[in-house]
Amino acid sequence: MVTTTARTGTRLEGTEPVAVGAASLRASTMAGLDNLFADLDATEVHELGGVLKGEVVATFVDALLGKAIGRAVVAMASSHLSPWTGKQFEGRSGANMWLTASGRITLGSFRVRESVGLDGLGEVLLLDYDVPENVPPLRRVVGEVKRVGPGLHLGRMSVRWASGPSAVLYFVLEA
Repeated sequence: MVTTTARTGTRLEGTEPVAVGAASLRASTMAGLDNLFADLDATEVHELGGVLKGEVVATFVDALLGKAIGRAVVAMASSHLSPWTGKQFEGRSGANMWLTASGRITLGSFRVRESVGLDGLGEVLLLDYDVPENVPPLRRVVGEVKRVGPGLHLGRMSVRWASGPSAVLYFVLEA
C-alpha cells in the first residue's frame, strides 16, 4: 500500500495522506481515475523493468452500463480467471503477459517513450502499440502510465479512432 496524493508527494494542502493501492483504485470509477491520473507525475522509463504484475481497475462499462455492471466486469478482469497478468518491459519496448493453458506468453507488443498525454494534460510514459509485430486493430491501442508511488503505477488504455482517442480502461502495474 502506498500513501500518496499525487504531485505534492504525500499530501494535498489541508488534507490527510490517502492510502492508495490496487484495491482502492479498483473501487474508483473511470471519472475518478481520470481526475487522479491528471494529477500524477509521469513514470520514468527506468522505473519499469522486467515483468510487472498488472490488474485492471476500471473500464468504460461504468459509464456505459452503470457502476454495478462495471464493477462486475472489473471483478472478473482482476480475478484469477483473467488471462492478462501484466506487462514485460525491456528498455524502450515491452509486451503484455498472458497466462494460457500452455503457460505464459507475450502478446501485444509496444514501444515505450516519454510523451505529452493524449488529453494534453501533462507528461506520460506512452506505450505505443503501433508496431509491426501487432495485427492492425491492435495498432490503434495506446497506453499511458503515471507513477502513483514507489513500485505502483496507474495506466490508462485508449483506442485511437478517427474522431480522437477514447479511454477504455485503467490498470495498475506493481513491481
